[in-house]
Amino acid sequence: MKTLSSGIPRVLTLALFACGGGDASPLAMLRPVAEEGPETTPAAEVPTRTPAGPAVDEVDVAMPADSSPDAELPPTPDWNPVRTELSWRACGQFEDRNLECAEVMVPVDYGQPGGELLPIAVRRIQANPLEPYHGALLFNPGGPGGEGIDLALALFEGGIFDAIAPGFDIIGFDPRGVASSGEMGCGILPEDMYPGATPSGEPTFGMDEYVAAYKAEGERCEREWGPLFRKLGSNNVVRDMEEIRKALNEPRLNFLGGSYGTRLGALYAHEYPETTGRMVLDAAVHPRASLVQLVRGQLTQVVSLHEQILLGCERGELPCPPESRLVFEQALANARQRGLGQAFVNTWAAQLASVPGVASLLDALAAEAADPGGDWVLNFVGGGGGGEGLVAFFSVNCTDDTFEPPTLDELEALRAEFSELSPLFAEGYLVAAASCAGWPVTRDPVPLPTASDAPALLVIGGVADSRTPYEWSQAMTEALGNATLLTSNHYGHVAVASGSECVIRAVRAYLTSGSLPASGTTCS
Repeated sequence: MKTLSSGIPRVLTLALFACGGGDASPLAMLRPVAEEGPETTPAAEVPTRTPAGPAVDEVDVAMPADSSPDAELPPTPDWNPVRTELSWRACGQFEDRNLECAEVMVPVDYGQPGGELLPIAVRRIQANPLEPYHGALLFNPGGPGGEGIDLALALFEGGIFDAIAPGFDIIGFDPRGVASSGEMGCGILPEDMYPGATPSGEPTFGMDEYVAAYKAEGERCEREWGPLFRKLGSNNVVRDMEEIRKALNEPRLNFLGGSYGTRLGALYAHEYPETTGRMVLDAAVHPRASLVQLVRGQLTQVVSLHEQILLGCERGELPCPPESRLVFEQALANARQRGLGQAFVNTWAAQLASVPGVASLLDALAAEAADPGGDWVLNFVGGGGGGEGLVAFFSVNCTDDTFEPPTLDELEALRAEFSELSPLFAEGYLVAAASCAGWPVTRDPVPLPTASDAPALLVIGGVADSRTPYEWSQAMTEALGNATLLTSNHYGHVAVASGSECVIRAVRAYLTSGSLPASGTTCS
């Protein structure tokens, strides 16, 4: 039997929160959508503090007459002030904003609150003092395994937070097991992360070998990580979010989550409805946490977008180089000759999360593929990567899953199903679907979230989102029961980073005044 050299194959993630902007115009072939409507409906109010500056005009939304930003709230539950007390320290400055860092101490195991503690790293970007103050906004960028501290600053530098959340302190945090909140990495090497394939693209490994590789790497990582390794699931992250809220002395938790971060926001509203504030769930994952179902949905979406992009190039709807389909095929052939065919396909699939950039990417491939023996493909796949966030990615997905991991027979059936759907993309997504069959976890399935007892939430779904299909946002809205769905007709992953002024206005109105867009609103 053939064996993998060591380590795990590279897989496609559920998707980090995208930061890119650019032209957000969709292809004409996308389904028609309704015109955006001016009406709004009120969401439950979150109290604001004394304004630090003059009031400013916001957006064209209607504030309900009985809404008050100073509405009284019920008392919040008691907590252990020793564990949750924050000690902020200066950790930089960006333009005129001070950056402050701290750690929130939480139990590694909430079943043993007197046991080992874990520092959850948080960073506060202070609100603009010229805006009315609205409190704190916690942010999660997705993943699982996404670094919330650094990406929060990146979005702030891009002007996104000032546009959607003026007057809020922005709180980025690295979830448990990620970056500064306990990540250890366990030394996964780039060369260990690419499954083998023949020059034609046929896989060379059986499903049993993929599963065995995940098992071996997971066991090795668990020995290094210790007890934290099996306590990384979303149910524990949501408990950490509640500890962050209490440490911030906020009566309610305001939250922005993208992609996987929408699971965290939905679960928080489910578990802590009495302290839920305004929550924006952008590019929602499906509320039913089944890794195989999620991977199947992503594969279907990527196959569709891949073909739409190449057709858009051929029809002149995107500014692509001549014969873009041939450019792609030649680049893929060159990558396969270098033994990096699967890495190329996985990276290309990830690039579909930022569709406007794909046309420029094709230009670059057209130029660099003229040198088939050069290092252009290494540049394209980023030289491999160092496995950052992979332990959290595998552990969270497999801990959260509401279904048992697939058997080898079921994985073989998936291989046939995925290959029929797309011989090009099948293997990368199959590897992702196989991870929980080998990766060691103690399963802690997440519940189907409902928010009927919480203030109304805002869900945003993109009709051409390559990583979280629009149907997932529809399903999340329905499951929550007390949420409004805003449809965004943009390319790429997550809407607030798409450059859509319509989305920005709607999110800002909701966060700052509690006004929700009218049911059925679409941003074109």
